Amino acid sequence: MKKNFLLVGLLVLGMVAFQSCKKDENLGGGTVDPGLGGEMEELAPSAQKTRLQDAGLEFVNAIKAENHENLVDVSAFIDEKYGDYGIDEDYFDKLEALYKETRPDEDYYSAARKSNPVAAIRDLMAISLTAAQKGAQLVESAEYIYTSTLKAGLKDLYGGFKPDAKYETWVYDKSVTDRLEVEFTDDHNQKWVATLKGSKETTRIHMTVNDKNVEKYLYEGGPDAGTSSEYVRLYEEEYTLDVPKQITFTVKCNSGAIVDMTVNSDLAFEWAYNEESESTGYLSWYEDIWSYEGGWYGYEDSDWTGTSSIGIDYTNLNVDARLNVNGYEETFKSTATKSGISASAGVKINGKSMLEAEAALNADIDNIIKQINDAANEDDEDIQVDVTAVKEVSMYMDIMGKVQIVGKCDKFEELYDAIIDLEEADDENDFKKYERNLAQINDTYNVTLHYDNTETVQANIELEAYEEESEWDEGYTYFEVRPVLVFAADSSRYSFEDYFTESSFSDLIEAVEDLGDDFEKMVERYF
Repeated sequence: MKKNFLLVGLLVLGMVAFQSCKKDENLGGGTVDPGLGGEMEELAPSAQKTRLQDAGLEFVNAIKAENHENLVDVSAFIDEKYGDYGIDEDYFDKLEALYKETRPDEDYYSAARKSNPVAAIRDLMAISLTAAQKGAQLVESAEYIYTSTLKAGLKDLYGGFKPDAKYETWVYDKSVTDRLEVEFTDDHNQKWVATLKGSKETTRIHMTVNDKNVEKYLYEGGPDAGTSSEYVRLYEEEYTLDVPKQITFTVKCNSGAIVDMTVNSDLAFEWAYNEESESTGYLSWYEDIWSYEGGWYGYEDSDWTGTSSIGIDYTNLNVDARLNVNGYEETFKSTATKSGISASAGVKINGKSMLEAEAALNADIDNIIKQINDAANEDDEDIQVDVTAVKEVSMYMDIMGKVQIVGKCDKFEELYDAIIDLEEADDENDFKKYERNLAQINDTYNVTLHYDNTETVQANIELEAYEEESEWDEGYTYFEVRPVLVFAADSSRYSFEDYFTESSFSDLIEAVEDLGDDFEKMVERYF
């Protein structure tokens, strides 16, 4: 049961490292403004348990498994009815022609064969269902779209597909040139249409890879004594990916909207990688080795160098996405400039705001990119990190207007130094020093808990050190860190595990488990 009440703690308080955010005006770096105002009484720890559990219950109870049974039903139907259907050969001929133009390599032919448009649509439907079930996961969803569907180039997947029961094939309609569309009728005689489409306007991702490998062989003795040979292999590859500025994904049943996803983005950047390797083999002749005629036996020296460079157009680096699944809506927005990175996210269920959050990184992004490039191109492991590039990290989270979490770190250099000292104390097995260093870390940031959008701090979230005895090495202890709540009303301290107990949050734990059971039972009915 421990995992359940720990889950509750994360649910009602949120993850401090939640990298999403709330207000658009702060996007592109700067400091998050939570917009809190007014005062209220400082609540006792017991009273706050009631508030947190009530907010958690309202959030969990708003998610209904049965609202998404239509997606589970149709997913099961697709697997059962069309799981063994092939793809029209005309479609693969088109893809293979595209790959052949790019590079005449047999691997690319096989890659074309693996580009299954129906599977891509099915996977996106699964993503939508998972998001509605588990909460704010749109960031992951957006990433999946790019890695899953854009490997071949989104426009290359375009075409219409309808099932042919006689030949058990998804028939390709080449007249559909502006979208990927899958259409079928389910076992309830309902017409389903799933559409994936990208805008004509694109931004470009450009990558180049140059790999030079030199192999030398020096013969010492034997029939080729005193001679040498050299083999040079050059690999030059260039990839250009035109990313649609807008990607839309819709699923309709009898013209009614089930899934509606829109991803707007500017993702232009340059990446170049150059690698050179050289190996020298020293071969000596030995009689009666491997055969009666003798053979070469030797050893090899090798050397390797690699360089990497990243170039980013800061005017073209942002994502603005929205996902609606059966009335469950998520939004996500991120922006990067030379002065920082910001992101915002929100969750609504049937029009009611359930979660809003904001995070911002105020930093010299040019400096950070330079350090990344230097680290990639430097053989020395003791690379000096310029932490002054990071000015401030801030975040804000609001749960239904009832619970707010505010976080800020504007002493990043001090935080970095304290972390280094903490690691040294751990290596020295000095617990007192470890505690002092952790206290220094706590002094560099603050994370506070609020209610009803008021400025009154109800609790601080800090880190606490403790010793743990080893189960395998008797007498040996090691150091661990845990988050704790420090309540303003009475200065009492509780670890998350001690505060979010099974008895104190039994109703919320039961609600979370019931919700999971509801989804599990619903899926089991179909699969």
